[in-house]
Amino acid sequence: MYEDGIGREALCFDGERFQRREKQLAAEFPCRLYLDGELLSSFTCSPWQLSDLALGELRIRGLIRSASELSELIADEEKMEIHARLRPRDGCGGEELSGEERMRRTEERIFVPIRAVQKLSRIFNEASRKFHRTGGIHAAALADFEGLLLFREDVGRRNAMEKLLGACLKEEPDLSGKLILFSGRIAAEILEGASLIGSPVLIAVSAPSSMAVELAEKRGMTLIGFARGEEFNIYTHPERIEGTMLPPGLN
Repeated sequence: MYEDGIGREALCFDGERFQRREKQLAAEFPCRLYLDGELLSSFTCSPWQLSDLALGELRIRGLIRSASELSELIADEEKMEIHARLRPRDGCGGEELSGEERMRRTEERIFVPIRAVQKLSRIFNEASRKFHRTGGIHAAALADFEGLLLFREDVGRRNAMEKLLGACLKEEPDLSGKLILFSGRIAAEILEGASLIGSPVLIAVSAPSSMAVELAEKRGMTLIGFARGEEFNIYTHPERIEGTMLPPGLN
């Protein structure tokens, strides 16, 4: 529903004159997430993959560690409501992530060829049909060196990453040797979600923020930005990328 966008007439100027044209807008609606019958949060999002979004939100809040901790998860894309129920448990969960978990480092040794970064950036860009139709959709993906394994989209940057996090909780893929790709700029909250997925490499089309770079450094993640065409920038832990010759003082 609404995956191709919502049509709206716009007055478009082409440099010489105005013309009325049909344009596709990215769908965005208010949504409510209920946990154990109580309203947990309200937000706006795209009206698809709502169960993945709920799983990602609950994981980031520290309310679950896996999808199996829920006894029920119902997403109604018409009413834009999500209802989740926790399984009974003995004194664990229901709290924010501990400081230790937030600062958990990834020590995975992975060697990524330059051509893999370039190839995946191209595949990732081509995969977002919704973005090419509307210009207003963000995407996040889990990939190996050959292609995309999981792909999630939303009008919101944070939502897209939370959907990918939730999809990983639900599908439980083998994360060894996997990479994350992201369509927007990397703020600290985006890095937070990516780090919970567990991949040691995050490749973004746009720029990272200063805090995101600091967090990636502390957590041992390789953070790549401005991955466009043949070019990209490595901000942290470049040792995982083929051919990196470190200048003095960069480690």
